[in-house]
Amino acid sequence: MASYGYREHTEPHRYIRLLKNKKVAIMLAGMLLAVLLVSFSNKGLLRRIILEKELRDTNEKVVELAADIEELRRQRDLLQNDRATIERVAREAHGMIKPGEVVYRIRPAKGNAAQ
Repeated sequence: MASYGYREHTEPHRYIRLLKNKKVAIMLAGMLLAVLLVSFSNKGLLRRIILEKELRDTNEKVVELAADIEELRRQRDLLQNDRATIERVAREAHGMIKPGEVVYRIRPAKGNAAQ
């Protein structure tokens, strides 16, 4: 006899049958919980990935700061030992001039003359 679109008797899907078994359902729930704990706990996989990224960023900063320190040491050595550098810095920072020198300073124009 024709069913006219209605199913007379169907078996539940294979996964639904497995979930109806209490032992299997409990084991699956436990495995799901274990996966979630491993992935998202304080010591989980996601936390490890975040910490490794922070470590890479920090190591990059350390390399940059080491280069800055080396440049500052080079400048310190020049300021302690190189007379030309000492003179240049004194002239630039403190406006010092040699005897007999004339310094010309050009002031910026008031307002916007270019417009």
